Order: sequence, then structure tokens, then C-alpha cells
Amino acid sequence: MKTTTLALLAAVLSTTPVQAAVTLFSDTFDYTGWNTGDTPANAVWTNSTATGSTAGIIDGASASFNGGYRFNGSNGGVVNATFAQPATSDFTLTVQLMPQAYVRNLWIGLFNEDGTRGYGFNWDSGTSSVYSGQGTLGLREFSSGTPNPDYAYNTSSTLLGSVTGSGHKIDELTGPVDFQLTWSLDTRTLTLSFLDTGLETPAYVTKRSFSFSESADLIEGFSRIYIGGNSTATGTLFDNVLVTSSIPEPSSIALLCGAATGFVVLLRRRR
Repeated sequence: MKTTTLALLAAVLSTTPVQAAVTLFSDTFDYTGWNTGDTPANAVWTNSTATGSTAGIIDGASASFNGGYRFNGSNGGVVNATFAQPATSDFTLTVQLMPQAYVRNLWIGLFNEDGTRGYGFNWDSGTSSVYSGQGTLGLREFSSGTPNPDYAYNTSSTLLGSVTGSGHKIDELTGPVDFQLTWSLDTRTLTLSFLDTGLETPAYVTKRSFSFSESADLIEGFSRIYIGGNSTATGTLFDNVLVTSSIPEPSSIALLCGAATGFVVLLRRRR
């Protein structure tokens, strides 16, 4: 009986639930305006008042961007939205981005419940001389001591590692660029990639990766998404945002619970 009990215990401890991707947030920005029409954006997004700017919706077709999101106002703007459920161990963020000119900065990040801390990245289009006109990409950590802070398009943040070129010349863009940001709590690694459509089989290619030290105070729960960018008539565009995370499949959880129950029963019989 002892051998059987130990074998079952080993089976329970070695059971690894199958992970399934769960959508936490998704938006294609098919709105009728910020606060007008049948599908206003402010039904989903909350506008920051840090710069006194109001976010707005535009038709991005003129920028080869079918349905785009732009931040209005001379000082830029920031909006945020909440997830259907929090991500507690990992996330994958995919988004289409497009600066329409040089000297533009856009950023996007996932934050904890009260909005005080977050991980994200920014694309600073810089000038025609910065990385041969590509601008720079950088992984970022945001931190604020105030719950539900009103972030600005130029909110200060900590650069994680170094910057790199975006791989796309700003004045040659004919459409949006697909980016992917992933976070793994297990490996303590934040990774930024972009979709390389020049490959025979298009795939996400890593542009920047950062691994936190063992002593780092990590964010272990993400409940909000923030996006921001400075804007004029030719501002920054966002579209097709998708945030997913992994949770155990219900069937795997049931199997693990069943094995644990069996273990408890055997222990009682052994006594």
C-alpha cells in the first residue's frame, strides 16, 4: 500500500495542467466617436486628464490604416481600459502601431489594478537621423505612487535595458506595424517582437528582451491597459489590440483534483 500511495503522490505532484489562452481584452476601435454615436469609445476607455487633452477617433484610411485610433489635442493624450479578468502569471499583447511623422512618441503598457505600476514599450519616431530614420523601441517600467494616476503621453518611465531601431523607416511607412509584447513571471522576462512580413513565412521576431533579477520587485497581476501618444494633425495610430493570458484547462484542473482526492482516500484507508 505504501508503494501505491507514494506512486499516486508522485503522479499528483507531477501533473501539469494544460494551459489555454484566454482573451482578457480585445479592441478593433470600430467606434462612432469618443462620446458620440451608437458606439462611443468612452463606453470602453477612460480618458486621462493629465494634459487636458481629449482622445479622439479618426478614419485612418488616409494613412493606409483601415480604422485607426488617434490621440487628439496639442499636448497628446492617454486612455485606459480594464480587463475582463486579471492576468496573474503571464500575458501576450499584440497591437498595430503607426507614427505618422517624425518627432512622435507612442507607448502602450499593461498595469496593475490601481494603475500604479506597469510594463510596456514605446516607439519614439525621433528624427530622420535616429537609427537611419527608424526611431527607437524601448521596453519600459512605469511606476506611480498615486492610485489611478492620470498618465501623460510623456510620462517618465524606467528604460529596461537599451533601445533598438524599430526596423521601419518612419517616412516610408505605408501601413501599421504589428508588435507583440510578452511577459513571463516564471522566467521573469519581458520580450518585445515585431511581425517580419519579409520572411517566407511571416513571424514575430524578437527586437528587445529584458530579464529581471531575482531581487526585483515584480508585478504579478495586470488588470488594465494604457495607451498614449503625442499628436497633431499627423499623430500616432493604434489598432487591433489583443491581450491574452494562460490559465489551466478546466479538464486538467478536474484531473488534478481527482488525483488529489484519490490520494486522500488512500491515505485514510492506509490508516
